[in-house]
Amino acid sequence: MNEHHEVLVQEFRDKTYRHSYGQEYVVDTIATQIKVLREDRNLTQEQLAELAKMKQARISLMECGDYSGWSLRTLHRLAEAFDVALMVRFEPFSRLIELVETTSRENLSVKSFDMELPVLTNKAAATQGMVWSAPGGEKFSVTMSNAVTLNCGSLAAYNVIIGPTLSDQIECNYRCIELKTPSQKPDMSEAA
Repeated sequence: MNEHHEVLVQEFRDKTYRHSYGQEYVVDTIATQIKVLREDRNLTQEQLAELAKMKQARISLMECGDYSGWSLRTLHRLAEAFDVALMVRFEPFSRLIELVETTSRENLSVKSFDMELPVLTNKAAATQGMVWSAPGGEKFSVTMSNAVTLNCGSLAAYNVIIGPTLSDQIECNYRCIELKTPSQKPDMSEAA
């Protein structure tokens, strides 16, 4: 654990602080990501405003880390202008700490659908049969793509997300559940 991580864990013991910090992180990250996506596409604020059907002054305001007046509707309009998906999720604070520690311009950059289409169309073929090592050392192979189920012999692994490009690392947030027979589907209530 690094010192910053330990400080955040300690500060997050205060409920008011951790919720305030989380809200600030979201506001700052959305503002930064709007600017990153705009710059990645070589758009001016005026051009983005036209694509999103809003005024340039509003784009300028949303790129400022002090603005938090956007609505889901506004964010959906921006997502459509950038041709990306908008995902809103509830997450544990451990994930917030992880995001704080790893957020960079590079990982705020998101490809448009047209830019990722070649990867999407080839993903099934590219991932089929690949063998990966789990943290415990057991080997497993990809048997399906997208909603990926991994075969670990007598264990089944779930919740594996393959990144938007083949060069991305696979995020292995999975739980292995001992199966009675290799063909038996696990009772997911056992994993909770």
